Amino acid sequence: KTQFRLYSKKPFTFAIASMMSPVSHMSSYKSPSNYLSLALHRPVELIQKRTYLSVNKLLINNRVDLAYICTGAYVYGNLKNKVKIIAVPVIDGKVTYRAYIIAHKPSNIRSIGDLKNKVFAFTEPLSNTGFEYPSYLFKETGINPKKYFKRIIFTYNHTDSIKAVETGMASGASVDSIVYNYEYGRHNAAKEHTRIIFKSPLFPMPPLVVPGGVGKKLRRKIMHILLNMSKNSRGRMILENLNIDGFARPDKSKYR
Repeated sequence: KTQFRLYSKKPFTFAIASMMSPVSHMSSYKSPSNYLSLALHRPVELIQKRTYLSVNKLLINNRVDLAYICTGAYVYGNLKNKVKIIAVPVIDGKVTYRAYIIAHKPSNIRSIGDLKNKVFAFTEPLSNTGFEYPSYLFKETGINPKKYFKRIIFTYNHTDSIKAVETGMASGASVDSIVYNYEYGRHNAAKEHTRIIFKSPLFPMPPLVVPGGVGKKLRRKIMHILLNMSKNSRGRMILENLNIDGFARPDKSKYR
């Protein structure tokens, strides 16, 4: 006999930090949200905010059920004791990523030293690869960005930082390697107009988290759905479109 489960009308809310451009994010996550909706038997409402801090506030105030956030937003954004990491994406077989410092390819910029008196793009203040790490790197090498660069701009997502370098609006930027590799593989502009001049050490992947207000039963359900997504054809197709192999259990010690 066919069994039917009741479909809850209460929406499940899924927030996404704006690591890529808002347009690419909302279109990219429509299929995964539909997948979640079918698995949870609930409508899924996608929420995107311009800043990482805005998503953090939603999590702290238990206004969302799930969020995909930047590593920096978790580590530096007062979330460690307020949310639980339930899964991390696996990309090219890895659960790590880097910061890339990129430069405008038609220029003669080959190193960070060549960026002096040039325009430099940061992503946003809670971004690990787009602000926190490069700020640390510059400090360690004796660079005061406010004095070293001609001008600093904040783009608030990695796609726009890449585009700023492509167009020459910025001579350099620090960006997420995941987003850069995604753009480089799909758009000639990134290949023709940008180059990587520095790679950071490896960092733990941006995590999927649930706030403290989400009960254990729902938390386990979400985790089960994500960890098993690559085991069925529909899930694999969606993951492939996102350039993700699947999801894995997090090594929480890496975020300390």
